[in-house]
Amino acid sequence: MSSADLARWMNWSGNISCVPQDVVHPEAVDDLARLITAASHAGRCVKVVGVGHSFNDIAATDGLLLCLDRLSGLTDVDYDTGLVTVLAGTTIAELNISLAAAGIGAGKSGRHRPTERCRGDLHRNPRVRSRLAIRK
Repeated sequence: MSSADLARWMNWSGNISCVPQDVVHPEAVDDLARLITAASHAGRCVKVVGVGHSFNDIAATDGLLLCLDRLSGLTDVDYDTGLVTVLAGTTIAELNISLAAAGIGAGKSGRHRPTERCRGDLHRNPRVRSRLAIRK
């Protein structure tokens, strides 16, 4: 397949683009694990993208680009600690809906836009993490 046949990926602002050899949207965590394992055995570069809301080339690749948009949802709620677990493709808007349905509020999400994916930054961000409050 020539590079002309491959789809160009571009971040949200259009200042970063690349032509990955493959763009895959895994629908289950097991699928994601298989894709990463196969790419590793083949010596391929793997990059992951949410909605492409980055100003740098962190997701740009000519290898395998994994889009996590189909890996979304709330998977666990610990009401004792207020800790919730979500899949990495969950948007902030989806998270807020899921939290409300579970009786938990996330408060204002600060710099995050509703279309952004959760990735790992909510876990690392104490400002957001501390806002999770259980309504009893």
